[in-house]
Amino acid sequence: MSFYTKMPIFQVETASGHEILPTMKEAELVYQQKIKSNIPCELYKEGIKVKEYKPETLINDIINV
Repeated sequence: MSFYTKMPIFQVETASGHEILPTMKEAELVYQQKIKSNIPCELYKEGIKVKEYKPETLINDIINV
């Protein structure tokens, strides 16, 4: 008899690529590193966006006015 366990998938995306990680803790660490480097990024759990970071720039300020 065979069985399987569905493991959650966590992903951190940037404009230049993405990283797939096995735990939320690891994904959160990568996400925080991107924020410290001022890199726009998004954190997903099972394909659903959990967090998003967009650093403030002059261009963003002009667009949002």
